[in-house]
Amino acid sequence: MAILKYRREIDGLRALAVIPVIFFHLGTPSFKGGYLGVDIFFVISGFLITSIILIEIKQSIFSITNFYERRIRRIAPVLSLVIISTIPFSWLLMLPGEFKEYLQSIFSSIFFFSNILFWNQSDYFDNPAEFKPLLHTWSLSIEEQFYILFPIFLIIASRYFKNKIFLILSGLSITSFLLAIYSSFNFQSANFYLLPTRAWEILFGSLLSYCMIYKEDVIKKYTKNNQAMLSFLGLILIIFSFFIFESSTPHPGVLTSMPVLGTGLIILSTPNNGFVSKILSTSLMVKIGLLSYSLYLWHVPIITLLKLYKLEELSLYDNLLAIFLTIILSLVTYTFVEKRFKNKKNFNQKKIFTYYLSSLVLLTSLSLFLYATDIFSNNLENKLEEDSIYFYNIAKKDTNTNTLETRLDDGECKFFSLTLNQEFVNRFNECSQSLDTKALFLIGDSHAMNLHNIIFLSTDSKFFVTIANGGARPKFKDGEYTFKDITKFINSNAKSIDTVYYHQSGSYLIFDYKMRVDSAEIFDKNKNYKINNDDILIKLNYLDSLSPKVVWVGPFLESRQDFMRQIIKGKKNFKISNYNKEVFDKLDNTIHKMNTFINIDYVPFDSIYKITNKHVFYEGCLFFRDQDHLSNCAEEIIGSYSDYFITTD
Repeated sequence: MAILKYRREIDGLRALAVIPVIFFHLGTPSFKGGYLGVDIFFVISGFLITSIILIEIKQSIFSITNFYERRIRRIAPVLSLVIISTIPFSWLLMLPGEFKEYLQSIFSSIFFFSNILFWNQSDYFDNPAEFKPLLHTWSLSIEEQFYILFPIFLIIASRYFKNKIFLILSGLSITSFLLAIYSSFNFQSANFYLLPTRAWEILFGSLLSYCMIYKEDVIKKYTKNNQAMLSFLGLILIIFSFFIFESSTPHPGVLTSMPVLGTGLIILSTPNNGFVSKILSTSLMVKIGLLSYSLYLWHVPIITLLKLYKLEELSLYDNLLAIFLTIILSLVTYTFVEKRFKNKKNFNQKKIFTYYLSSLVLLTSLSLFLYATDIFSNNLENKLEEDSIYFYNIAKKDTNTNTLETRLDDGECKFFSLTLNQEFVNRFNECSQSLDTKALFLIGDSHAMNLHNIIFLSTDSKFFVTIANGGARPKFKDGEYTFKDITKFINSNAKSIDTVYYHQSGSYLIFDYKMRVDSAEIFDKNKNYKINNDDILIKLNYLDSLSPKVVWVGPFLESRQDFMRQIIKGKKNFKISNYNKEVFDKLDNTIHKMNTFINIDYVPFDSIYKITNKHVFYEGCLFFRDQDHLSNCAEEIIGSYSDYFITTD
């Protein structure tokens, strides 16, 4: 009879997964691919849980109720404790809008759809994601969404398709993997967060489980004499992937098969007398592995809350403090929470389900109450000095705006779209046929969304259209946005277009000392930065491929400051650093020089409107709605002063 035996090296493998994840979130340069630890967890989870289900089905003792009871014992107690513990600190350290988003994440985490919430909010690797204490719960949501239906599928498959389970699992895994490869180039954020493109990793673990239960003799036959070598190869694949992956690597995708396959090789070929098996089975690695769930849950809120408190990059001391707190809290929760809830003598099935339902009701009620009462904002305002309230009210007005909802549209031939959809095509065609003027056509990223309103307010043209979206930069990191269809549309309608304007964020064209773009550390004068000439050349060559006249409107000056938090700390004098201006001037000069031999026009944003270091609180307006985007009132001010886009003499 098959029995799932405890394997020390799998706990060691958990340690190998969680350590890089922690160092990745600490911003350690050597662990740019540390986030792949989650992929290792997915494979381990698929292997262990499928093994339990298949063995119990084989023994005719499997129970859906018992299965969900085990999942609750494993997941819910520590998750609930971490959430409850972070509420007061988040309440104290977050701004009103951030705190409301955090409350939404509580609700989505306990009902296991936080991956969908975070997908809609921001990219996993964007700067705003660094201030979300429950961001890491996306992976728990992936797993629980998978395990809601997977046991039922295995029961049905074992009864009616027993001899085809391996083929069905393989087909599902391959389909998910192919979808991930496609999505890694076209829908990167969705690809990262959503189950359909993640399921193949869990299913790969399920396939390993099936093979080791039903094809054990075959596995032993092919691995008997080379187990140590296979496990060593698996370790090399995992470690190598940690160092070659970075935030811009399409993931999950083709290369993600490296850590997934590496994990599979270790699971299949251990235990043995080889180096890898011995290392993973050491007391230290096993203990870290046993703590891995608590370590995973605690480290992100600790790091996030420290960053919110410090309002700057964490120092070495801060990182050591975060690691220390993570270890201590994990030891406490593992000893007094995880182990106690796993013991059925302490909590029987009825108590477990009662506890779980009670925790859902408590956390749901608490988050809804805090969200509805807006108690945080009132508490904050009462603490502000009278002089600060003036700035606070302006900042509150100008930072709490929805960019998409405020894009201007005259209902005729001046309009905005996130994508090249059929509605855009229809409106463009109607306008090109009904008007005797050619279109001004703007494309770009979220900064182009700012420029849309500026042009809308300042141009005298009746035909002005925009296609702009977050991250929409041509061929940038093979991301989720493609310009292929836009290129084809523009070139095929060149006779109807007067000028194509391109605009994007400047900070995405600059590396910080860790070779990251869009980083606040680019603007730290004590650290080095580097203009990304290769990416600039990509943009210039792309723009040169367009048939109409093309103008690249240069990036506007970014503040890279959190003015709301400065107000809360009592600051009353606000300005943008002169160093920021120096960095953007250098970027302007670099693009201008590289454009010498390419047939497009480059226009510095200063030619549209000169933003100076005094443009923070200006004419009753906070110029920036966040650290790099213009506010609505700034768009109105620039639009009213600028005459660059006036087409008539």
